[in-house]
Amino acid sequence: MSATVSLTCSLPQWSTYASELQDVAERHGVGFHGYADDTQQVSPSGRSLSRQTGDDYVLDIQRSSTSHRLKLNPCKSEVVWLSTRQQLARLSHDDKMLELPDGALQPSTTVKNLGVHLDDT
Repeated sequence: MSATVSLTCSLPQWSTYASELQDVAERHGVGFHGYADDTQQVSPSGRSLSRQTGDDYVLDIQRSSTSHRLKLNPCKSEVVWLSTRQQLARLSHDDKMLELPDGALQPSTTVKNLGVHLDDT
């Protein structure tokens, strides 16, 4: 059991920061889903998200996070490009990476969403 610690103030985990992330998503035309300790951003169905738009979007998320003294950690973030096998074959590994000043978001071929594994096709 942990020791008791008195707090003079607190901020709910899902609060101002998440609200600002939702604003960033809306500015870029990206869908946003928030959970207690996680967020997901997805390109709306039927609309493609270009690599440049993706880079601009994650840079905007990083700026927003930095302004609150938070870090967008590329090692703990995932990106998956969902498409047909034919369209994915046209993209190189580098085309699928989203660039950040302190690293890149490496593309995954599968991600786990609420216990369900999704693959890129």
